[in-house]
Amino acid sequence: MSRRGLTRWWPLATAAGVLLALAGAGQQWAVAVAVDPVLGQTETPVTGSQVGRTITAGGLLAGAALLAALTGTRVVRLLAALSTLVAAGLVAYPALQLLWDAEPVVRSALAEATAVTGGADLALSSVRLSGWPWVALGGSLLLLAGGLAGGSRARRHGPRPSRAGELDGQARPDGGASDWDRLSEGEDPTAEGRDLSQ
Repeated sequence: MSRRGLTRWWPLATAAGVLLALAGAGQQWAVAVAVDPVLGQTETPVTGSQVGRTITAGGLLAGAALLAALTGTRVVRLLAALSTLVAAGLVAYPALQLLWDAEPVVRSALAEATAVTGGADLALSSVRLSGWPWVALGGSLLLLAGGLAGGSRARRHGPRPSRAGELDGQARPDGGASDWDRLSEGEDPTAEGRDLSQ
């Protein structure tokens, strides 16, 4: 893929991953079917945020990292890429847990939601999963791809040009000292062309 193509698709992939993670957190991920001696068979929905609170945290972290990557310096973009990779893990972990072994995860979520002592021993007859864990897992893969691509792009591209043809933190192409260097030496870079004797 060309550099131009990479520049175009990685923010879109990250944004799509953020939307899938945040949308999935409030959706029904599973239905717990329990048998109660009094009530008989009951069905209790379990949402993504009940399965794992890290889903919302991962989506928010990735969203903030995307904004930082689009507006920050090279170092900020590298840190944003790392944050996006961490966010991908935060989103993927609860989904993988549920898909691997749903029953204990659902029991723990129900016990926490209802504050039932000994919730891990709830008599669940079955657990039905929806497609939302897979959607969240897909979102985490988009975040992973966006984080890797964003980090690769930040490593290849140098500091962004600033005003007067300068590079951030570097000397000007004409050989003169940068404004930061002149400030460090006690000079006022904005004083050029002004008569300071008045």
